[in-house]
Amino acid sequence: MAKPKLYIHMGTHRTATTSIQSFLYENRAALAKQGVLYPFDVRRHQAQINLATKRGKMDMLEKKLMEQVAAQRKISKVILSDEDICFVQDLEVFAKLKEQFDLHFVLFMRRQDLWLESWYMQNVKWQFFKKYCHLTFAEFFDLREDFFWMDYDQVIRKLENFVAPDHIHLAIFERAAMGEGPVQEFMSLVGIGADEGFVMPSQRNASMTPLMTEFVRHLPLNTAKAQFRGFIERACGRVDRAIHLEKVSSYYMDHAQRSAYMEGFAESNQKVAERYFGRDRLFHEPLPGPEAALADTKLPSDTSELMQIFVGPMIGEMIKARNAADEAAANNKSG
Repeated sequence: MAKPKLYIHMGTHRTATTSIQSFLYENRAALAKQGVLYPFDVRRHQAQINLATKRGKMDMLEKKLMEQVAAQRKISKVILSDEDICFVQDLEVFAKLKEQFDLHFVLFMRRQDLWLESWYMQNVKWQFFKKYCHLTFAEFFDLREDFFWMDYDQVIRKLENFVAPDHIHLAIFERAAMGEGPVQEFMSLVGIGADEGFVMPSQRNASMTPLMTEFVRHLPLNTAKAQFRGFIERACGRVDRAIHLEKVSSYYMDHAQRSAYMEGFAESNQKVAERYFGRDRLFHEPLPGPEAALADTKLPSDTSELMQIFVGPMIGEMIKARNAADEAAANNKSG
């Protein structure tokens, strides 16, 4: 009997991973009818992967996966999704899974300059890494070597030393390359068939504008517990959408800096393009030109204006959200 395929969706971050995970989670029953298991009844498998890779419990993960496969009929594919997997440098931690599964890896690649800018805003928004969450972009850029997984050739060569090349499924995170979008691209990579009953997710985990990012950068959200941090972040997001009704530039790098940064990945990207796509260039979308507008990160210098535009509305949104939660709780209690 053939082993079930296990697809490990390893990110990277800022490539619609939240939308893909929401799709997989919300369509678990429909997927199971196709023989696809999205296990553990969670949107993202961060806790399971951390337990296995950081605490040496891969045997426990393997056992629980096999129990869930056995509990459902005719499961031929299993999907685990956690973008933090791209942080893992020694893939041998996944060796145990090869005993029971035919192991595959799925990697979405975003052009490195755009990824770095988006990753900066995400670190400020969620403040999960104390090292990065209060930095200016210039300071963040100086630490760019920390993000080793942006060398896609290096990452993929590690995968090639662990599984066969045809078990590595790559997607280019560009609009033209993804056809109908990242969720459909993921479905194609892992062989999920179309189903009229599928619930398609709306955009999830959108970035703040650079101006709101600059405001949030000064807030000590990293000292708050996750639930309260999210409460404040959502309030800032609502204020941000009220301020910026039209799309604004999210380019932190000017043309010269961007070009120099991307030149550092030219050889790596070309190697991946040649091996997996049979072409010279990995990314086809052009870099923003010298005329491209840069991000607005200048907060009002006048304290009254700062209070009026940012602080007051943020607190107002928090009050409205808290009042709504209290009212809902009171209604549930009385009901």
